[in-house]
Amino acid sequence: MIQYDFFVFLSIILVFQVFIAPASAMDNGIQKDILPAEINAWGMGQQDQVYKGKEIYRYIDGAGEVYLAFDFQDVIVRRYSLAGAPDIIVELFRMSSPENAYGVFRHDCQNETNEVGRGCERRGGLLCFWQGDFFVCIYAEGESEKAHQAITALAHAIEVKIQDSTGKPELLNLLPENGLQENSIRYFYSPAILNYHYFISEANILKLDKNTRCLLANYTIKDHSFLFFLGLYPSTGEAAEAEKSFILEYLGQTDQDSFKLLENDLWTGVRRSGRIVLIIFDAQDLNVAKAFLTSASESIKE
Repeated sequence: MIQYDFFVFLSIILVFQVFIAPASAMDNGIQKDILPAEINAWGMGQQDQVYKGKEIYRYIDGAGEVYLAFDFQDVIVRRYSLAGAPDIIVELFRMSSPENAYGVFRHDCQNETNEVGRGCERRGGLLCFWQGDFFVCIYAEGESEKAHQAITALAHAIEVKIQDSTGKPELLNLLPENGLQENSIRYFYSPAILNYHYFISEANILKLDKNTRCLLANYTIKDHSFLFFLGLYPSTGEAAEAEKSFILEYLGQTDQDSFKLLENDLWTGVRRSGRIVLIIFDAQDLNVAKAFLTSASESIKE
């Protein structure tokens, strides 16, 4: 099943991180204008900090590779202060596209709501949401009702400034609805992110790159659970190569539409529909898994 520890880890490092010689925010005028100068009497406490590209390792060492896997561009960090109240920190992560902002938001999201932006999640005092090219995280360095209200107000103020109504990736429409555990959905194209959630191989046997688009999601059908992978490739030929590679390298077989009972006593199988590769991992029941893949491939009609 999909792992869920990244968001918890991120929450910890956001609170205890050390800022090391960040770049000036003056060259990020457009992004900087998205952040209000004050909110609910909290005002800017320090100069904004900016980290670009691989500089993100200096800011959140240990999780930087996740952001880079979603084509991270830069992050602006702003601290808001109010006498007698905890400081509020906002992080404005800019990705290269809305779909990458969605991907990093969904990376460990467990309870998505529509409270702010195109998708939002709260965990304790941490609020994160995505909209347009941006993934935004806001938290207070201490708990208080006023800080909680200010965090909410700040999130809505940023949401209004972004002014981008781009929706979720259309690939999501290909996920079968029956049995879908919606909070388990992951969206990505990097083999490193796939291996984070479900280890496949040190080698990139599914031939993933920036031109592919992938989904992972948990399903439960008739009390039987499994993990479902859906990968969209630029061409039918590339999808066929990925399918062939998976069958040979992962299943150790050569037959098409293969299913195999692996060492964990669970079934894994693959099927292709045009440019789309469909894989079921860790299925408890072979008949349920085969029926699911058949139905999914027929509904796609690639």
